[in-house]
Amino acid sequence: MNERVLFVPAAIFNWVVGISIFGGYSLVARLLELSGPPTVWVHLVAAIVILFGFAYWFVAAQPQRYRSFVGLGAVGKLAFVGVIYCHLLLGDASPRLAMLVTVDLVFALLFLRYLRASAK
Repeated sequence: MNERVLFVPAAIFNWVVGISIFGGYSLVARLLELSGPPTVWVHLVAAIVILFGFAYWFVAAQPQRYRSFVGLGAVGKLAFVGVIYCHLLLGDASPRLAMLVTVDLVFALLFLRYLRASAK
C-alpha cells in the first residue's frame, strides 16, 4: 500500500479540523451544534489534533521510521470516537459532531488494516 494515499489525507483532515477550531470557532460551533465559547479544553483538543496531523505526515514521508505513530494514531482516534459517541448517547454531543468523528473511526480502521498488512 502507498502510505501517502492513506496518511496524507489523514494529516490534512486533522489540520483542517484543528485549525478550523482555532481560526473559525464560531462557524465550527454552528456547523457542529456546539454550545458556548471555546474553552481551554477545546483549544487543547485542537492542538492535539494538529499535532497528530504532523505524525500522520511523518508516516507518509517515512513509513518504516514512524510506523509506531500509526498504532498510536489508531488508538487516539478510537478513543476520540468512543468519547464523542458516549456523549452523543448521553445527550450532550450533537449528531453532527458524531458524524464528523465517524471519519476518525474510518481512519482508525484503515490504520489498523495498514498495521496488519505491513507487519513483518
